[in-house]
Amino acid sequence: MKKILVPIDFSANASNALQYAASLATQTGSSLTLVHVMPVQVAGVTEAPLVVTPDAEAEALYTARLHEVARQLEEEHRHTFKVNAVCTTGLFLDKLIRLIRTEKIDLVVMGTAGASTFLDKLLGTNTLSLIRNAPCPVLAIPAQVQYTGVRRVAYASDLSANDMVFLKQLHAFALPFKPEISIVHVKAKPHLKSKTDQRALQTLANHFPEWPYTQVEVKEGDISAGILTFAQEHNIDILALALHERSLLEELFHTSVSRKLALKCPVPLLTLPEQDRKKESSGEPQAEILAF
Repeated sequence: MKKILVPIDFSANASNALQYAASLATQTGSSLTLVHVMPVQVAGVTEAPLVVTPDAEAEALYTARLHEVARQLEEEHRHTFKVNAVCTTGLFLDKLIRLIRTEKIDLVVMGTAGASTFLDKLLGTNTLSLIRNAPCPVLAIPAQVQYTGVRRVAYASDLSANDMVFLKQLHAFALPFKPEISIVHVKAKPHLKSKTDQRALQTLANHFPEWPYTQVEVKEGDISAGILTFAQEHNIDILALALHERSLLEELFHTSVSRKLALKCPVPLLTLPEQDRKKESSGEPQAEILAF
Protein backbone atom coordinates (compact mmCIF):
# COMPACT_ATOMS: atom_id res chain seq x y z
CA MET A 1 0.00 0.00 0.00
CA LYS A 2 1.76 3.11 -1.26
CA LYS A 3 -0.94 5.69 -2.04
CA ILE A 4 -3.99 6.63 0.04
CA LEU A 5 -6.65 9.04 -1.21
CA VAL A 6 -8.87 10.98 1.21
CA PRO A 7 -11.90 12.98 -0.04
CA ILE A 8 -12.28 16.21 1.96
CA ASP A 9 -15.44 18.29 2.37
CA PHE A 10 -14.07 20.17 5.42
CA SER A 11 -16.64 18.57 7.73
CA ALA A 12 -15.77 17.23 11.18
CA ASN A 13 -16.31 13.68 10.00
CA ALA A 14 -14.04 14.15 6.99
CA SER A 15 -11.38 15.53 9.32
CA ASN A 16 -11.77 12.47 11.54
CA ALA A 17 -11.35 10.15 8.54
CA LEU A 18 -8.29 12.16 7.52
CA GLN A 19 -6.66 11.62 10.91
CA TYR A 20 -7.37 7.89 10.60
CA ALA A 21 -5.76 7.88 7.15
CA ALA A 22 -2.76 9.80 8.49
CA SER A 23 -2.26 7.14 11.15
CA LEU A 24 -2.34 4.46 8.46
CA ALA A 25 0.16 6.43 6.37
CA THR A 26 2.50 6.79 9.35
CA GLN A 27 2.52 3.06 9.94
CA THR A 28 2.75 1.98 6.29
CA GLY A 29 4.89 4.75 4.79
CA SER A 30 2.16 5.60 2.30
CA SER A 31 1.59 9.03 0.77
CA LEU A 32 -1.73 10.86 1.16
CA THR A 33 -3.67 12.62 -1.58
CA LEU A 34 -6.36 14.98 -0.32
CA VAL A 35 -9.07 15.84 -2.82
CA HIS A 36 -11.92 18.31 -2.64
CA VAL A 37 -14.50 18.18 -5.43
CA MET A 38 -16.48 21.38 -5.94
CA PRO A 39 -19.86 20.36 -7.36
CA VAL A 40 -21.36 21.85 -10.47
CA GLN A 41 -24.90 23.19 -10.11
CA VAL A 42 -27.75 22.99 -12.59
CA ALA A 43 -29.92 26.10 -12.85
CA GLY A 44 -33.42 26.02 -14.32
CA VAL A 45 -35.76 23.20 -15.31
CA THR A 46 -35.90 23.79 -19.03
CA GLU A 47 -34.94 21.29 -21.72
CA ALA A 48 -31.51 22.94 -21.83
CA PRO A 49 -30.55 23.53 -18.18
CA LEU A 50 -27.66 25.86 -17.40
CA VAL A 51 -24.67 24.24 -15.74
CA VAL A 52 -23.07 26.66 -13.27
CA THR A 53 -19.49 26.04 -12.14
CA PRO A 54 -17.91 27.69 -9.10
CA ASP A 55 -16.34 31.06 -9.83
CA ALA A 56 -12.60 31.65 -9.77
CA GLU A 57 -12.73 33.28 -6.33
CA ALA A 58 -14.48 30.27 -4.76
CA GLU A 59 -12.07 27.89 -6.45
CA ALA A 60 -9.07 29.84 -5.17
CA LEU A 61 -10.55 29.88 -1.66
CA TYR A 62 -11.11 26.12 -1.49
CA THR A 63 -7.74 25.40 -3.09
CA ALA A 64 -5.94 27.52 -0.49
CA ARG A 65 -7.97 25.92 2.30
CA LEU A 66 -7.13 22.42 1.10
CA HIS A 67 -3.41 23.18 0.80
CA GLU A 68 -3.46 24.59 4.33
CA VAL A 69 -4.99 21.33 5.61
CA ALA A 70 -2.23 19.42 3.81
CA ARG A 71 0.48 21.67 5.25
CA GLN A 72 -0.84 21.36 8.80
CA LEU A 73 -1.12 17.59 8.47
CA GLU A 74 2.51 17.26 7.35
CA GLU A 75 3.69 19.42 10.25
CA GLU A 76 1.52 17.58 12.77
CA HIS A 77 3.05 14.27 11.72
CA ARG A 78 6.58 15.71 11.40
CA HIS A 79 6.76 15.12 7.65
CA THR A 80 6.80 11.35 8.07
CA PHE A 81 4.76 11.03 4.87
CA LYS A 82 4.05 13.14 1.79
CA VAL A 83 0.72 14.93 1.39
CA ASN A 84 -0.63 16.04 -1.98
CA ALA A 85 -3.69 18.28 -2.45
CA VAL A 86 -6.08 18.27 -5.41
CA CYS A 87 -9.00 20.70 -5.75
CA THR A 88 -11.23 20.08 -8.74
CA THR A 89 -14.73 20.73 -10.10
CA GLY A 90 -17.27 18.26 -11.43
CA LEU A 91 -19.25 15.17 -10.48
CA PHE A 92 -17.88 13.73 -7.24
CA LEU A 93 -17.94 10.08 -8.26
CA ASP A 94 -16.53 10.59 -11.75
CA LYS A 95 -13.71 12.77 -10.46
CA LEU A 96 -12.78 10.35 -7.69
CA ILE A 97 -12.70 7.29 -9.97
CA ARG A 98 -10.65 9.12 -12.59
CA LEU A 99 -8.14 10.21 -9.95
CA ILE A 100 -7.92 6.72 -8.45
CA ARG A 101 -6.99 5.32 -11.85
CA THR A 102 -4.63 8.02 -13.06
CA GLU A 103 -2.75 8.24 -9.74
CA LYS A 104 -2.87 4.45 -9.16
CA ILE A 105 -4.39 4.86 -5.71
CA ASP A 106 -4.22 1.77 -3.49
CA LEU A 107 -6.83 2.74 -0.88
CA VAL A 108 -9.55 5.37 -0.38
CA VAL A 109 -10.34 6.44 3.18
CA MET A 110 -13.48 8.49 3.72
CA GLY A 111 -16.17 9.22 6.29
CA THR A 112 -19.73 7.95 6.15
CA ALA A 113 -21.52 11.24 6.87
CA GLY A 114 -21.15 14.94 6.09
CA ALA A 115 -21.45 18.23 7.94
CA SER A 116 -25.17 19.05 7.66
CA THR A 117 -28.49 17.45 6.86
CA PHE A 118 -28.00 18.02 3.13
CA LEU A 119 -24.35 16.97 3.17
CA ASP A 120 -25.20 13.92 5.29
CA LYS A 121 -27.39 12.64 2.49
CA LEU A 122 -24.98 13.74 -0.24
CA LEU A 123 -21.83 12.20 1.24
CA GLY A 124 -23.72 9.14 2.40
CA THR A 125 -24.76 8.52 -1.18
CA ASN A 126 -21.26 9.36 -2.42
CA THR A 127 -19.66 6.90 -0.02
CA LEU A 128 -21.96 4.06 -1.02
CA SER A 129 -21.62 4.89 -4.71
CA LEU A 130 -17.83 4.95 -4.44
CA ILE A 131 -17.88 1.62 -2.62
CA ARG A 132 -19.79 0.10 -5.55
CA ASN A 133 -17.65 1.65 -8.30
CA ALA A 134 -14.12 2.24 -7.02
CA PRO A 135 -11.36 0.18 -8.68
CA CYS A 136 -9.53 -0.09 -5.35
CA PRO A 137 -10.47 -0.92 -1.74
CA VAL A 138 -12.46 1.73 0.13
CA LEU A 139 -12.20 2.14 3.91
CA ALA A 140 -15.31 3.86 5.31
CA ILE A 141 -14.76 5.46 8.74
CA PRO A 142 -17.83 5.95 10.96
CA ALA A 143 -18.17 9.26 12.81
CA GLN A 144 -16.20 9.47 16.06
CA VAL A 145 -14.18 6.29 15.34
CA GLN A 146 -10.50 6.97 15.93
CA TYR A 147 -7.46 4.96 14.92
CA THR A 148 -6.31 2.63 17.68
CA GLY A 149 -4.31 0.22 15.54
CA VAL A 150 -5.16 -2.67 13.24
CA ARG A 151 -4.89 -5.70 15.50
CA ARG A 152 -8.03 -7.67 14.64
CA VAL A 153 -9.62 -7.87 11.19
CA ALA A 154 -12.73 -9.83 10.24
CA TYR A 155 -13.53 -10.80 6.66
CA ALA A 156 -17.21 -11.57 5.99
CA SER A 157 -17.24 -14.53 3.60
CA ASP A 158 -19.98 -16.39 1.76
CA LEU A 159 -17.44 -19.17 1.04
CA SER A 160 -17.57 -18.68 -2.71
CA ALA A 161 -14.89 -19.75 -5.16
CA ASN A 162 -14.03 -16.07 -5.75
CA ASP A 163 -12.89 -15.50 -2.17
CA MET A 164 -9.27 -15.90 -3.28
CA VAL A 165 -9.49 -12.69 -5.33
CA PHE A 166 -10.59 -10.67 -2.31
CA LEU A 167 -8.41 -12.38 0.28
CA LYS A 168 -5.34 -11.50 -1.77
CA GLN A 169 -6.38 -7.83 -1.59
CA LEU A 170 -7.05 -8.13 2.13
CA HIS A 171 -3.65 -9.76 2.61
CA ALA A 172 -1.95 -6.86 0.80
CA PHE A 173 -3.77 -4.34 3.00
CA ALA A 174 -3.16 -6.19 6.27
CA LEU A 175 0.47 -7.20 5.69
CA PRO A 176 2.07 -4.10 7.30
CA PHE A 177 -0.06 -4.51 10.44
CA LYS A 178 0.14 -8.31 10.91
CA PRO A 179 -3.30 -8.49 12.55
CA GLU A 180 -5.36 -11.48 13.64
CA ILE A 181 -7.62 -12.40 10.71
CA SER A 182 -11.02 -14.01 11.22
CA ILE A 183 -12.83 -15.36 8.15
CA VAL A 184 -16.46 -15.19 9.22
CA HIS A 185 -19.22 -17.12 7.49
CA VAL A 186 -22.78 -16.46 8.65
CA LYS A 187 -25.15 -19.39 8.27
CA ALA A 188 -28.66 -18.03 7.82
CA LYS A 189 -30.11 -21.55 7.94
CA PRO A 190 -29.40 -24.02 10.76
CA HIS A 191 -28.02 -26.86 8.65
CA LEU A 192 -24.67 -28.59 8.69
CA LYS A 193 -21.78 -27.56 6.49
CA SER A 194 -22.36 -28.48 2.88
CA LYS A 195 -19.75 -30.14 0.68
CA THR A 196 -19.40 -26.79 -1.10
CA ASP A 197 -18.58 -25.07 2.21
CA GLN A 198 -16.03 -27.75 3.08
CA ARG A 199 -14.31 -27.44 -0.30
CA ALA A 200 -14.18 -23.65 0.04
CA LEU A 201 -12.60 -23.89 3.48
CA GLN A 202 -10.02 -26.39 2.23
CA THR A 203 -9.20 -24.07 -0.68
CA LEU A 204 -8.55 -21.25 1.77
CA ALA A 205 -6.21 -23.47 3.76
CA ASN A 206 -4.34 -24.50 0.61
CA HIS A 207 -3.88 -20.95 -0.70
CA PHE A 208 -2.83 -19.35 2.59
CA PRO A 209 -0.94 -22.07 4.50
CA GLU A 210 1.29 -19.63 6.41
CA TRP A 211 -1.23 -16.83 6.94
CA PRO A 212 -2.43 -16.79 10.57
CA TYR A 213 -6.20 -16.73 10.25
CA THR A 214 -9.12 -18.45 11.89
CA GLN A 215 -12.33 -19.67 10.27
CA VAL A 216 -15.49 -18.83 12.17
CA GLU A 217 -19.05 -19.94 11.51
CA VAL A 218 -21.84 -17.81 12.96
CA LYS A 219 -25.40 -19.10 13.02
CA GLU A 220 -27.77 -16.15 12.67
CA GLY A 221 -31.03 -15.69 10.79
CA ASP A 222 -30.09 -12.15 9.73
CA ILE A 223 -26.71 -12.02 7.99
CA SER A 224 -25.91 -8.40 8.76
CA ALA A 225 -26.86 -8.89 12.41
CA GLY A 226 -24.53 -11.89 12.63
CA ILE A 227 -21.63 -9.96 11.12
CA LEU A 228 -22.12 -6.89 13.31
CA THR A 229 -22.55 -8.97 16.47
CA PHE A 230 -19.30 -10.82 15.78
CA ALA A 231 -17.47 -7.53 15.16
CA GLN A 232 -18.70 -6.05 18.43
CA GLU A 233 -18.13 -9.13 20.58
CA HIS A 234 -14.57 -9.67 19.31
CA ASN A 235 -13.43 -6.02 19.30
CA ILE A 236 -12.77 -6.05 15.56
CA ASP A 237 -10.74 -3.06 14.34
CA ILE A 238 -11.68 -3.39 10.66
CA LEU A 239 -14.48 -5.36 9.04
CA ALA A 240 -13.80 -6.36 5.43
CA LEU A 241 -16.28 -7.60 2.85
CA ALA A 242 -16.13 -8.49 -0.81
CA LEU A 243 -18.22 -6.87 -3.51
CA HIS A 244 -18.17 -9.63 -6.10
CA GLU A 245 -21.12 -9.58 -8.43
CA ARG A 246 -22.74 -12.89 -7.56
CA SER A 247 -21.99 -13.12 -3.87
CA LEU A 248 -24.72 -13.16 -1.27
CA LEU A 249 -23.56 -9.83 0.09
CA GLU A 250 -23.68 -8.18 -3.31
CA GLU A 251 -27.14 -9.53 -4.07
CA LEU A 252 -28.36 -7.94 -0.85
CA PHE A 253 -26.47 -4.66 -1.33
CA HIS A 254 -29.63 -2.58 -1.67
CA THR A 255 -31.35 -4.20 1.31
CA SER A 256 -30.13 -5.89 4.44
CA VAL A 257 -26.38 -6.43 4.39
CA SER A 258 -24.03 -3.98 2.72
CA ARG A 259 -26.31 -0.99 3.21
CA LYS A 260 -26.70 -1.70 6.93
CA LEU A 261 -22.97 -2.25 7.32
CA ALA A 262 -22.04 0.97 5.51
CA LEU A 263 -24.54 3.09 7.43
CA LYS A 264 -24.49 1.47 10.88
CA CYS A 265 -21.24 -0.47 11.18
CA PRO A 266 -19.58 0.45 14.51
CA VAL A 267 -16.11 -0.25 13.08
CA PRO A 268 -14.34 0.86 9.90
CA LEU A 269 -15.64 -1.03 6.88
CA LEU A 270 -13.14 -2.13 4.21
CA THR A 271 -14.78 -3.04 0.90
CA LEU A 272 -12.81 -5.07 -1.63
CA PRO A 273 -13.68 -4.74 -5.35
CA GLU A 274 -13.29 -7.15 -8.21
CA GLN A 275 -9.56 -7.39 -8.95
CA ASP A 276 -10.06 -7.02 -12.70
CA ARG A 277 -11.52 -3.53 -12.24
CA LYS A 278 -7.96 -2.27 -12.01
CA LYS A 279 -7.47 -3.31 -15.62
CA GLU A 280 -10.30 -1.12 -16.89
CA SER A 281 -9.62 1.84 -19.13
CA SER A 282 -8.74 5.11 -17.45
CA GLY A 283 -11.19 6.90 -19.73
CA GLU A 284 -14.55 8.31 -18.72
CA PRO A 285 -15.92 6.03 -15.98
CA GLN A 286 -19.41 4.63 -16.36
CA ALA A 287 -20.35 5.36 -12.77
CA GLU A 288 -23.53 4.00 -11.29
CA ILE A 289 -25.34 6.56 -9.13
CA LEU A 290 -27.20 4.84 -6.31
CA ALA A 291 -30.37 6.19 -4.74
CA PHE A 292 -30.83 5.65 -1.02
